[in-house]
This record gives sequence, structure tokens and C-alpha cells, in this order.
Amino acid sequence: MTDATVGRRDRKRLATRNAIRTAALRLFMDRGFDAVSVEEVAETVDLSVRTVYRYFPTKEDLVLADLADRLAELLDVIDRQPGGTTIGEMLKVATVEWASNSREQLLLRSEAALIVATPALLARLLQMMAQFEQPVCARFAERSGHPTTDLDLCQLAALYCATIRIVVREWAAGNVTNDIIDFGLTAVEALELLPAANLPAANLPAASLPTERTKSGPAD
Repeated sequence: MTDATVGRRDRKRLATRNAIRTAALRLFMDRGFDAVSVEEVAETVDLSVRTVYRYFPTKEDLVLADLADRLAELLDVIDRQPGGTTIGEMLKVATVEWASNSREQLLLRSEAALIVATPALLARLLQMMAQFEQPVCARFAERSGHPTTDLDLCQLAALYCATIRIVVREWAAGNVTNDIIDFGLTAVEALELLPAANLPAANLPAASLPTERTKSGPAD
């Protein structure tokens, strides 16, 4: 099997994944998440329900899988930040870099509003952010040389994840009119008051730096 063949397959999987998710979001935004079935999504993209579930194991994943990918990318962005600064400053720079790569903000706000207005999606978001705390804390520990059980680091990681969730909620609700990056940066800057934010951040070993991620869908 050649690299070109693998590349074509990955592109095809990604195109299928994007087509499924785009169709699902359009239906959800038009009629509401609870009013649309996975069967309807599958019919819209002319695929079987089984195929849709291969790409998105649950109905909630049709909306939130992209956020899961984005959170994984955020960890990579944090890893790429150089040392010689504080944990708080590193986190602030990484957040701006990560948020700057987001999609067009009108679409992003619509997706966020769908999540906030749907109890099942909001519950999954809370679960995702809670699970995200541990890898974030691990990054802080690796950079600072402190253990992952350090209470100050755990507190910073927990509040950082809560900050992302609150920024999404308030921005989606229309309670904030300014750019989400500016709004988010202001929220993250407030975390610099926490003790762990002032810990020095060392460089990561070269072997620990992230490699490029791909979102190709399920394997054949």
C-alpha cells in the first residue's frame, strides 16, 4: 500500500466525517437536537445508520466531537509553548493561539448556543471538561516540576477548564458582544492571581513535543 493510497483514504474519511457532521448540525439548528434522529442524519447524507455511528459513536458526538478534537489540539498548543516564563503566561499565550484557529465566529456561536440550549449536550460538555482537567494538570506538573497531586496545580487546571466552559456559555447566550478571543483572554488573565500561575515553566524535552494530529475517521 503506497503513501498516496493511505492519503486518499484519509482524505475520503475526513470528507465523510465532515459531511455527516455538517448535515447533522444543519438539522439540529433548524429543528432542535431532540427533534432530529440519527436515522434522519444518515438519510440526509445517503449513508447507513451504522456508518454514521462508526464515525460518531453517540448522537451527542455529532455536535461535540469537534470540541473534543479542539481540546486535544489545545494540549498540543500548550506543549509547544517555550519555557522561560510562568505557567500563567504560558497558558494565556497558548489559549490565544488556540482560539485564533477557531472557525468563523458566527457559526461557532450558533454551535455553542445549540450546546447550551440542549440539556444532553450541556451534560456531555460538563463531563468532557471534567475529564480534561487531568491532562491539563499533567502539563502544568511537567513544566513546573511539581507533582500532579499539587493542590495549587489541580486548582488552576480545574478553574481553567471551568473558565472555558463559562466563556462558551456566556458568549453563546449573547451576554457578551465582543470577540470571543478577547472575552476568553480576559477570563484567563484572571487566573494569574492563583499561586500556581506564578510557577516557572521549563522547556519540554524534544521527545515530548507533539506531532501533527489527523482526524481521519474510523479505520477500515
